[in-house]
Amino acid sequence: MKLAVAGRDRTEDLALDVVCEADMLASGRKAIEFPPLDQSALFLGTASGRSDFINKLLRLIWFRAGVDTSPFHIPRKPGPFGVVAAWIRALLWKLLRHQHDRITLQQEGINTQITAALEFIREEQQEEVEELRGRIRDLELQMADDREQVVLEADTPAES
Repeated sequence: MKLAVAGRDRTEDLALDVVCEADMLASGRKAIEFPPLDQSALFLGTASGRSDFINKLLRLIWFRAGVDTSPFHIPRKPGPFGVVAAWIRALLWKLLRHQHDRITLQQEGINTQITAALEFIREEQQEEVEELRGRIRDLELQMADDREQVVLEADTPAES
């Protein structure tokens, strides 16, 4: 089996995932849901430059700022011991769910604040860069005018 994604051979890094997902589908369990490409870290590979990369990274961080608390399949060992162990884990999960959700909410708040701070810093830096570029442009124009004036003064004959 050969897997190609966006024209690249991805057999080595995706083959195991595909086989596992096929096994899950065959056993009737829910398949792994992959995020859309624009919410995946692979999206960063499409960046055309440093600025584009940073913009895409910030967008990706916003998508990932939330913590996923959706239910998931708890694997178990075969046999009666596996059934009992899975039942105990499910019971413990139900008992701890409230505390887990509380901590998750706090973590989502922290993630959101950090992401907003990163965006604010980026915007501040972009404004500063634009201001500096404008100042450089003004200085270059002033230097060009000064050079022109010096050349004109050199071309005019000196009066005694």
